[in-house]
Amino acid sequence: MFPRLVSAAAETFIAHGFQRTQMQDVADVLGVAKGTVYGYVENKDALLGAAPRYADGVVPPPGVGQLPVPASAERESAALVAERLGNDLGDLRVVGGATALGSRPATRRHRCRSSHAGRPARAWTAA
Repeated sequence: MFPRLVSAAAETFIAHGFQRTQMQDVADVLGVAKGTVYGYVENKDALLGAAPRYADGVVPPPGVGQLPVPASAERESAALVAERLGNDLGDLRVVGGATALGSRPATRRHRCRSSHAGRPARAWTAA
């Protein structure tokens, strides 16, 4: 259940933002009562801290004796995210002139497909 909670929380925070997300929103995604969520995390701040800490599976989920997960110390979650991004970005490198689309540079052009109210609609395609 805890991995599902973390995944649902991450999706809800991304969709609605931290301020607008309520614990009930996460409970609704999971199909459980709000009180069930509080059995796993102390509050919304704890849920926000749990998302980057446990979502990728690098850190194993807490055991039953460690629940509910307390809120992270101030800036602890930000430091964790920065550390993880730093580790991942350190492994990236540019190879030759390759792009995400292949070995040739990406270019775009537009063409008319239909008109709406007398103006042509544009569809972007790779050259």
